[in-house]
Amino acid sequence: MLYCEWETAKSDFLNENQEFYDGLLENLNPKIDSLLMKLETFEQFKVEARATSEELKSYLLKQLNSKELLLELTPSILARFIHKIIVKADGQLEVHYRTSKPSAFYVSTNIQLPLPKNRRKKNS
Repeated sequence: MLYCEWETAKSDFLNENQEFYDGLLENLNPKIDSLLMKLETFEQFKVEARATSEELKSYLLKQLNSKELLLELTPSILARFIHKIIVKADGQLEVHYRTSKPSAFYVSTNIQLPLPKNRRKKNS
């Protein structure tokens, strides 16, 4: 008799838990499906962003390492060298170029500083 009661209790417990489990699945499955769709969309954006960043990187490197001859002056080339142009009221132009600071080598080879002609000799 005891075994029969235990089997009945076990079967009731499993039926109640099965109903709980089924109800839980009904609530969670749509949420899981929604999250999986969002994850798939995110993965697609990630692949597209990686491709876009690679294209941007290669474009920038190409622009920075360009060794092409300048055969014609285009607005984009002009924009590389000129920072801004100011037109004064009297019509004069003030051009500000995009330049880096001169290197020490350039200064030492291209700028001559006047040295005094008469140097004092040290007394030995």
